[in-house]
Amino acid sequence: MTTGNDACAFVADVGGTSARFLCAPISRPLTEPLEPLVLRCADYGSFDALLTDALEQLELRCEVSAGVFAVAGPVTGGTIPMVNVPWVVEQGRCAEALGTPRCVLVNDFEAIAHLVASALEGHLEAVGGGAAVAGGTRVVLGPGTGLGVAAVTYAASGGAAHVISGEGGNVGFAPGDALESDLAATLRRRSGRVFLEQVLSGSGFQTLYAWVRTGRLVGAGEGPSSAEIVARAREGEADARATVDRFLGCLGAHAGDLALTFGARGGVMLTGGLCDALRWRLNDSPFRERFEAKGRHRSFVSLIPTSWISCSYPGLRGAFAHAVAMTGGSTST
Repeated sequence: MTTGNDACAFVADVGGTSARFLCAPISRPLTEPLEPLVLRCADYGSFDALLTDALEQLELRCEVSAGVFAVAGPVTGGTIPMVNVPWVVEQGRCAEALGTPRCVLVNDFEAIAHLVASALEGHLEAVGGGAAVAGGTRVVLGPGTGLGVAAVTYAASGGAAHVISGEGGNVGFAPGDALESDLAATLRRRSGRVFLEQVLSGSGFQTLYAWVRTGRLVGAGEGPSSAEIVARAREGEADARATVDRFLGCLGAHAGDLALTFGARGGVMLTGGLCDALRWRLNDSPFRERFEAKGRHRSFVSLIPTSWISCSYPGLRGAFAHAVAMTGGSTST
C-alpha cells in the first residue's frame, strides 16, 4: 500500500512466468531493497484480470502521475502481444485503470536498458576481462522464460542516452560444434526455423539437458525443471554440469555476436532468471571463451567487458527510472 500526498509512479514488469508491480513516490530514489507485489501469470485468464487484482492488493492511495508497463513482447501501436503468454496488453486500458494519461508500454528489456542508461555503479559484477569505453554502446541480454535483448547508445557529442529495443531472442541459432549442429538439425525437422529462444531460455535449458543426456528431444513438460537441473549441476551431476556449461557457452557466443553487431565498447550486461540461477558458474564456464571466439575479430571483442547485473528487480528499477524521467524528475538505483 502506498500512502501520502506525493505523486507516485506505478510500474510493472510482466514476464512469461511472473508479473511484478510497484507503486512508489517519484520523489524517493529507489536505492533501498524493493518489495514489489509478485503474481504468477498462470493464475490469471487475462492481463486485465491480473492488473485488476494487482491494483486491489496494492490499495493505491496516492495520485499516479506516470505509469510504465514493461512487458515481454514487441510494442506495436500502443499494444504488446506477449510472446510466451496468450495475452495482449493495451496502453489505453492500462492508462484507464491507473487514472492517468501519462502511461506507456515498453518491452521488458527496453526497461532494463533504461536502468543500464542510468547509474549502475555497485550493481555490476565482471565476467571475464575487457574494459568499458566511456560513451560506448551497451548491450543488455538475458535468458529467462524467453530471451531478451536491448541496447543503449550515446551521441558522440554526449547528452541523453538512446534505448534500442527489439526481439533479438528470435534471431536464428548458430551452432558452435557438432553436438549443437545435430541439435539444430533435429529442431529444424520438428518445427522448421531454429531460433535462439529454443536454446537460450528456460524451455531451451531443458531441451539442452535432454539432448546432452540422451541425444533426443523431449516433449513439453517432460523431464526435470530448469531449477532441478541447476540443483543437479550444483550437486555435481555430470550431465547437468555439462548442460550448464553448454548453455552458458551458447549464451557467450550470442553475446559476442551482439557485441560485434552493435560495436558495444561500453560492454555487454547479463540479467534474467537463468543468469541469476547460473551466476555461480559463469566465470568458470565457456561463456567468455566463446564470447571472444570471433575469428579475425577476436582482438576487438576481447576488449569488450561482460558483466552481470546484480541488483534485484532490474526491470522494475528501469521502468521506474523511465517513469520518473517522463515526469521531468530524476532518480538513482
